[in-house]
Amino acid sequence: MTYRFAFAWGYMGHTGTRVSGTGEPFEVAVRHTVSDYERRHMSGGEDAFVQAVAEIGMLRREHNIDREMPAELVAAFNAFRAAEHARSIVQIEADPRKYGVLDADDPIRVPPITAWGARYVRDVGWHVNGAPVPGLYPCGGCGAWTLPSALAPVLDRRRNHCLTDIVGRM
Repeated sequence: MTYRFAFAWGYMGHTGTRVSGTGEPFEVAVRHTVSDYERRHMSGGEDAFVQAVAEIGMLRREHNIDREMPAELVAAFNAFRAAEHARSIVQIEADPRKYGVLDADDPIRVPPITAWGARYVRDVGWHVNGAPVPGLYPCGGCGAWTLPSALAPVLDRRRNHCLTDIVGRM
């Protein structure tokens, strides 16, 4: 199956992408951060914040978020984002007068987080690859929120053991 992706929107730590080539077009979204502003203004307190942090890196449908995400869609989406990131770096480096010189350790060089397919089940919470996400826990090393060890393979997205560089210390 061939998927086509196009940027649709970006808002409050989410990026929306239009998906076509599979019948009726639809949108997916992925959360990449939770801002201090969101945390201060979130209704639901700490529980809502923990749910928002848990959503980081989860690729979900923008509407009908209770539907499963096909593995081939998730793989195609991650390949699309990696290619777009590489294309952007080449474009920036090709025109230093316009964009400036990009240092070797510039944070913009860090590839986008690898998304994993998720859906939200009412009264239960997030499910990744068909299994519920049991929640976030304080990291024993730095005090930041981290995912349970069952999801440890997804944490390599920032070459870190926890979400410190994404949401900061608690």
